[in-house]
Amino acid sequence: MKIKLTVAVFVLCALILAPGLAAAQGPLTPEEVVQVLLDAELIASDEGEVVLEVEEETIDLATEDNYFSYFFYEDVDAENIVMSANITWGPGAAEDDCGLVLRGIDNDNYYYVGFSQDNQVRFDEITDGEWQDPQFFDTEVIVAGEGKTNNILAIALTGSIIVVVNNEPVTQIEDDTLAGGWVGVGMDTYDTSAATSCVFSDIWAWEPAKAASTGLTGMLGGSSDVVQLSDYRGEPAQVMSELEDLGIVPNGGSQVFFEDYAYFTGAGSFFTPLARNSPFTNVVMGGELTFTVGTTSDTEACTLMARVITGANGSDTYIEVGFDNEGQLYGIDLDGGEMVMGQVFAEGVKSSAVHHVLFIANDDKLTVFLDGDLVANEVQLSDPRSGTFGIALTGKASSAKCEGHNIWVYELD
Repeated sequence: MKIKLTVAVFVLCALILAPGLAAAQGPLTPEEVVQVLLDAELIASDEGEVVLEVEEETIDLATEDNYFSYFFYEDVDAENIVMSANITWGPGAAEDDCGLVLRGIDNDNYYYVGFSQDNQVRFDEITDGEWQDPQFFDTEVIVAGEGKTNNILAIALTGSIIVVVNNEPVTQIEDDTLAGGWVGVGMDTYDTSAATSCVFSDIWAWEPAKAASTGLTGMLGGSSDVVQLSDYRGEPAQVMSELEDLGIVPNGGSQVFFEDYAYFTGAGSFFTPLARNSPFTNVVMGGELTFTVGTTSDTEACTLMARVITGANGSDTYIEVGFDNEGQLYGIDLDGGEMVMGQVFAEGVKSSAVHHVLFIANDDKLTVFLDGDLVANEVQLSDPRSGTFGIALTGKASSAKCEGHNIWVYELD
């Protein structure tokens, strides 16, 4: 079953529909932007602080063509940051661009997001002194002309950067090469530049408290103050103890089973039931998955399953969480053959590596952790139902292989 949903679509749609952004008539204050992020469920709380306020800066490249000029505010060093600036065009060419610098480590490592008067937003990355291929995104909201002012807002949470221009979400970039660093402002000129300058005003940056930052990789429901588990590699009892201490699951419960190793290889649809005589409704299921994809472009998957109900013609009711051969961690809730929920929780996952997958199915909500990181929180499921468990491979080539180590389930009280 093909799950072709993208996190970028989910997040941009949520942001576009956020009432504070849609109704805004001008640049938003830090407090207003934080409320927009709360409404869009991109952060879990408003805990954080404004870490940068600059009234005005100017970059003047009147004598420099084909040149990039920037400077850092080195007193701001953060992984997760929300940054805004008003940018007023000086004289210059339409293709010249001005924008924000993010996650700067030194002069050889940083991101840049900017816009030009020819209605393009661009994303640049320099790593280890090498410029990567730029990305360009079209928009129709930029006001051109000397003396005209536009606002740029960059929302950088974990491995994603959303760019908003004049309160219009333009794009979301997925890139986790640089984990954190300084912020700054920058400007590009090209062959046709002439007496170019940009004035940056009302520059500010807001850093969420660590517990408030959920990231953009699939936080589509609810909220939680927890973004990472420290004991996710431990024994099931240790993991459960941490989940209980953090208030994610109720105290109590008991282990249903523990399976050291299960695997499939080859082309076909394979399923091994686990604890087939012990159906439960509210559970925590964890395990280590390693997925070797086959030499095919057809969809393959390696997954853990819960709330499985098996009939005479197989299973058409279950919850499934795992990887496909496009590097996506996804979840499905199938009820009587009808897909109640199908969402991508993370992208760009190297499935051939060992990954720790843990999910909590509690009443009608699903919460998912990948390698200890919270990637989905209280996603809506169908009505609770009792079922069993399993591990599955959908293989389209003989070289496909799905391996599960240390698979376990706890029943919740």
